[in-house]
Amino acid sequence: MEQPGEIIEAESFEVFQVISNGALATAGDDFAHLGTVVFFPSEDGNTYYDDQIIKVPAGMHARQIGTYRYETKESYKTVPIVKIMK
Repeated sequence: MEQPGEIIEAESFEVFQVISNGALATAGDDFAHLGTVVFFPSEDGNTYYDDQIIKVPAGMHARQIGTYRYETKESYKTVPIVKIMK
């Protein structure tokens, strides 16, 4: 995407799977985390771990910057790639 896309309305994300180029996480604020699945790319030296909670700092938002496609047991899923920014 040339411009950041929509804001993913969440104050935190929980990583459920780390892959070679980033992490898959679910959006949510109550840690039941039944929300949107998103992909955080590894960049700027970021590393991720299972069950990590990624918090969105005050004054910032998680914004979609593209889409990511991955394989599940039954099929493929396409989810938003997100980056935390102003």
